[in-house]
Amino acid sequence: MHYVVIWQNDPEVETILKPLLDRGAGGGLIALGGDHVRLFKMLAAGSPKGEWYDRLPIWSAIVSTAQHALDHAERLAEMRVEFIFHQTSHAAVSAIMGALKLLTPDALDGLAQAAGQDFSVRDVVLLSCESGTDKTVAAPAPPQFLPWVNQARDMREACFEAFTIRRVNGGGQFVPDVITFSTGNPETGGIVLDPWNAKFVSLRGHFNANGGWDYDLDANGQPDKSATPSGGTVYYDRPNGNTATKTLGPGQSLPPMLPAVP
Repeated sequence: MHYVVIWQNDPEVETILKPLLDRGAGGGLIALGGDHVRLFKMLAAGSPKGEWYDRLPIWSAIVSTAQHALDHAERLAEMRVEFIFHQTSHAAVSAIMGALKLLTPDALDGLAQAAGQDFSVRDVVLLSCESGTDKTVAAPAPPQFLPWVNQARDMREACFEAFTIRRVNGGGQFVPDVITFSTGNPETGGIVLDPWNAKFVSLRGHFNANGGWDYDLDANGQPDKSATPSGGTVYYDRPNGNTATKTLGPGQSLPPMLPAVP
């Protein structure tokens, strides 16, 4: 299995990923047992309109990992794509969506056809707080939740379009699971951005008048970034409308989404 992890530049996430970064996964693919892992940090640049991430390197990291999987597979080449990002970061979401559009409709199909080898993206993980918001907000969505409901739905659909791949041998196509998360509370729900130890939490924050999200302030007037354990639901969606779920209680962790680092 090949893993490519696209992660938003964040000191806490960097600390979590350090065991793989220390082994060189940030500069290319590394072998872990029979698996291969690549980490790609979104490249940020300033602009007059604020922070901006380049979509082209994200696209390139996905395509190069897919090509490596095809070059090294004896039969079916398989890959997992993981995006680690903040749902409230317009820059990160825009870059991810831009990269997905560059993959649509048939960039990965072309790689598989050229290699004469079947290739499947087994699943796509949107590891972000409330990335399954559209699953838990009842219609019609309140105005303050509507942008996040639309964003969650649009990101899932973009993943289906980008990572559904035609079979080389025989008819049909490989379709991915798209994995998203929600506590059921789109305003305070969160998840620990740790692919080995993800668990649901409740944050202390609120949507603001500008449509963004802010932490509440503590007694000293500083952002209160503390969190308490929460329950939540993991959604495994397919483009045919089939959805499987897994419910976690407070403090329970998901199974690891990356191979263990010895």
